[in-house]
Amino acid sequence: MDLPEGPVGGPTAEKPRRLRTWGHPSSFLILLTGTVAVAQVLAYLEAVTGQGPQDARLQTLANSLDPNGEGPKATVDLDTFLVVMRDWIAACQLHGGLELEEETAFEGALTSRQLPSGCPEAEEPANLESFGGEDPRPELQATADLLSSLEDLELSNRRLAGENAKLQRSMETAEEGSARLGEEILALRKQLHSTQQALQFAKAVDEELEDLKTLARSLEEQNRSLLAQARQAEKEQQHLVAEMETLQEENGKLLAERDGVKKRSQELAMEKDTLKWQLFECEHLICQRDTILSERTRHVESLAQTLEEYRVTTQELRLEISRLEEQLSQTCEGPDELPEGVQLRRVGWTQLLPPSLGLEIEAIRQKQEVATADLSNPLCGVWQWEEVIHETSEEAEFPSEAPAGGQRNFQGEPAHPEEGRKEPSMWLISLSL
Repeated sequence: MDLPEGPVGGPTAEKPRRLRTWGHPSSFLILLTGTVAVAQVLAYLEAVTGQGPQDARLQTLANSLDPNGEGPKATVDLDTFLVVMRDWIAACQLHGGLELEEETAFEGALTSRQLPSGCPEAEEPANLESFGGEDPRPELQATADLLSSLEDLELSNRRLAGENAKLQRSMETAEEGSARLGEEILALRKQLHSTQQALQFAKAVDEELEDLKTLARSLEEQNRSLLAQARQAEKEQQHLVAEMETLQEENGKLLAERDGVKKRSQELAMEKDTLKWQLFECEHLICQRDTILSERTRHVESLAQTLEEYRVTTQELRLEISRLEEQLSQTCEGPDELPEGVQLRRVGWTQLLPPSLGLEIEAIRQKQEVATADLSNPLCGVWQWEEVIHETSEEAEFPSEAPAGGQRNFQGEPAHPEEGRKEPSMWLISLSL
């Protein structure tokens, strides 16, 4: 149990270290007939033995005096104190006793014979109350036994201290001998290590010698095999010289063949260049043909579109003419009565009618087919591009040959002046009329 380091509470524990001993050795216990604080007893033993509260024997005594764990408030009566102290002293004797810090302190506490005169603390009511006031003479024998046990404990402690000193001296001597033996062992180990190294070196030298002998035998065998290989190499060299002469002759033949092949290659290269040029010309002709065909196709499409526009315009003009003729017929009694200018214009229109536009387009298509047939094989000849261009220009100029008189209607006014049509298309209007 942990003991408090400060003063213990209560009037009997204010000064635990200022206990007084009485004149006779048994007078200390004769007057203690009441109860006393456990902390006071432990503090006294700590002061006498020089041990701290952490000592195992003192902790065992504290647990025996305070089994309930009351702490600083724990008290013990005389009978319990005597029994516990007797057992505790016997246990200490069995295990070697207590080590005293100062032998005279404990001895003086037990052998002091006279009560100090004029000591006011011995007569204080607190001390009398703590020590009790009854006569403990019936317990005199137990007290004497306790004192004798304490004396035996002190003697045992002294004897053990002497033996401990002897053992310490013996231990120091043994340590010195052990140090000397350690040094000798270290020197012997060094010697043994050097001997082992020398032995290992000798073994390594022996192994190297054996290896050198084996290497010498293997080198002799290799030398014999190399001599045999040298003789075989001489024979092979002679055979290779003969083969080299044969190869030189074959090389001369191959060089002559190479020259012929070079000439043939040059001829083929020239032919290749010629064929490339012809191929280039053919590709150029094909590109020109494709260009002309695409232009012809666009021209035909534009003519077809123009024809459709002319057809619609012709239909509108016919309707307009019919309407105007009806108006004239309503105005006059018959066609014979029409003005002479109008009749002359109708006769002129009939005489100036050109061929059909559909026939013209059909003729253009036939010409295109003929031109395509001419260019079916570009390698067979060269197309007469001048004729094609001339035909194209003639076809483009053909509509402009229509008479200028057809550009006006029967009333002598331009037909649909607001539409702004081109001159090549006006003769178609006259034709439809």
